Amino acid sequence: MENAHGTFNANGFGNPQLSGISMHIKQRLKIVFIIFAIIISIAGLVFLINYIESNTALGLKMITNTVNVNGLQTPPNAANSVFERYTGMMDVTVVIVGGETHNITVPMITVGEIVSKYREDDYNAGRVEANVSANTVITPNMTIYINEIDYIEVVRPAEIPYPTLYYDVDSIPKGATVITKNGENTKTERTYRVKTENGEFHSEEVIGEIEIKPGVPEEIRRGIGGTINGMEYSYCLNVTATAYGVDVGHGGGDELTFTGKKAGYGIIAVDPEVIKLGSKVYLEVGDIKGIFYAEDKGLAIVGNRIDIHLGGNLEKQIAFGKQTNVQIYILE
Repeated sequence: MENAHGTFNANGFGNPQLSGISMHIKQRLKIVFIIFAIIISIAGLVFLINYIESNTALGLKMITNTVNVNGLQTPPNAANSVFERYTGMMDVTVVIVGGETHNITVPMITVGEIVSKYREDDYNAGRVEANVSANTVITPNMTIYINEIDYIEVVRPAEIPYPTLYYDVDSIPKGATVITKNGENTKTERTYRVKTENGEFHSEEVIGEIEIKPGVPEEIRRGIGGTINGMEYSYCLNVTATAYGVDVGHGGGDELTFTGKKAGYGIIAVDPEVIKLGSKVYLEVGDIKGIFYAEDKGLAIVGNRIDIHLGGNLEKQIAFGKQTNVQIYILE
């Protein structure tokens, strides 16, 4: 039946225009609901990812459905499969030296993180440390020992060895050495930082030192030899020289030297403690110059003293007299 506005209502039909608006609103609401559901799903996924990543970085704090033991969380028998998938759980034994032992299951974290959870204040203060480096990543069935650490300062007397100063000279035999000044160590007081582990000595380091008495260097002369007129000599000496000969009855000597050689020009008498008998020497004194041989000795020839054999010329012996500051070279 048609009413005055041209609509049919006999079978429950309403206004066609109102019906179209209702359908349009329903479609819009459906689209809004779908968009809202998509946003909720994306937000949930993001939250799950962030939760897993943040908990992985936090180590012990990320365990879900766990039991708390001494500040460490350990999972129950029913493990969190999502957690295991992203972290990799492993069994570790923690032994607190002098205390208790803990068997725990934790993710792949560092030894330092485990120690800090048991003894955080002591760990931060350096009073405890593990038997391995704190940066070590734990491994399955690892045993970690937490040791008590202490430091004390100890002062002990000490000595610093004296240095040695060398002086190269040609006044002693080549290759020989003579100590001309004894050395003395520097005396100090040294402060040590001593580390103990569970009451036992572990290591120590020097953290300070005060000088109590300065040291004295040792001085050593060492013979290096040299050359004279193209000849190699072992060492040279400054001596006092006199002359002698074979003029019997006028201050002369025997016809044979102490070593049994025939006395004559070119022979010198020496102190065997200073110049070894049989040595070949070079000397220059006045008009006497050349190579001489140490083949004789005498009671008056002591120390840096030589007697030059000038043959049978008594006048020449007397004229030579006594010469000082004579340089004599002991040839090699």
